[in-house]
Amino acid sequence: MSSKNEAVVSAGPAWLGVVAANAVWGTAVLAAILCFIGQSYAYFLFAHFGLDADVIERGELATSTEGLINLIVYWVEAISRSFWSTAITTAISVGVIILAVVAVKRGWADKERMIQRFESGAVVARWASYGCIVFAIFASIVAGFAGADRKIKWIEATLNDPKSLMCYETAEDSACGALLGQNDKLTVVVTPEGVRILDTTALRGMRRNRAEQTA
Repeated sequence: MSSKNEAVVSAGPAWLGVVAANAVWGTAVLAAILCFIGQSYAYFLFAHFGLDADVIERGELATSTEGLINLIVYWVEAISRSFWSTAITTAISVGVIILAVVAVKRGWADKERMIQRFESGAVVARWASYGCIVFAIFASIVAGFAGADRKIKWIEATLNDPKSLMCYETAEDSACGALLGQNDKLTVVVTPEGVRILDTTALRGMRRNRAEQTA
């Protein structure tokens, strides 16, 4: 009896250790995905206006936050537009990846060993994880592109409405347009005439475009 009790007690911490290790790994993967989405978003957004994404330095937290926002908005829009087609397409894609990989591996490996591995789920789990990684990378790029496209359309709509422009004033002049990006060093504003890069520390204030006041 004592040996069984000891086995049960020792199994608890071991199980918790596995869960903790997987949680840490899963958190790291999720953080990497969010950061990748944020980087993709910045790349497509700034490239549209002829700028390098690194013109505005962003920390990992800011990049991951942008990635999280774009991921949430992307899936909310995708599900609201076509819930069933999105779910079915995703399920079919994952299923095809798994079946194709298993079929290829069965042709390369010994049949008996393949059956044993298939029954234990090792091959399916391994290659399904590979498929999920590829899918995650592809989805990250798509989500980043969709977020950038959404921001670009907002900027273009803002530029077409002079009343909605914000003017960022410095001691010398002001740049009236839509904010593209900002940190403690630089402020990037898209104006009807082009892109303006201002020194953030030189900004004296913000105001609505005068067109709104005279309308």
